[in-house]
Amino acid sequence: RAVDAKSKAERSTIVADHKAEAELARANVEAQAQVAKAKADAEAELSRAQVTMEKAGQMIGKAMAAAEPATVQLATGPKLPPIAVDGGETASDKWSLLSWAEGAAIHRIVAAAIRQPLVDEGLGEDPDAALGLLR
Repeated sequence: RAVDAKSKAERSTIVADHKAEAELARANVEAQAQVAKAKADAEAELSRAQVTMEKAGQMIGKAMAAAEPATVQLATGPKLPPIAVDGGETASDKWSLLSWAEGAAIHRIVAAAIRQPLVDEGLGEDPDAALGLLR
């Protein structure tokens, strides 16, 4: 009897092991099916998103093309003669940036702009402060 009981217990264990293995195999198959479905769903969503982005890009391109300003054609005609200045020279012959800068005393404006922080601090008349600022 003890042998029969032991043998019965071993058979029960073997049957339980087979049932567990079968259940594990079913669970594995089900999990693989769920993973495959999730992957297919994700690929479909990605495809839909790509189509939507492509359509949006086309719409943006059309909107940008519609918003581009038309090319402006400037009127063409005879050139006007240059303005004559004293001595028969034209304004463009006589005028230059350097002569304008000298005449406008730009160096004084630049010096005043450099010294302004010193003046704000009450050091406008201090030559050492001006030298320190420039250094």
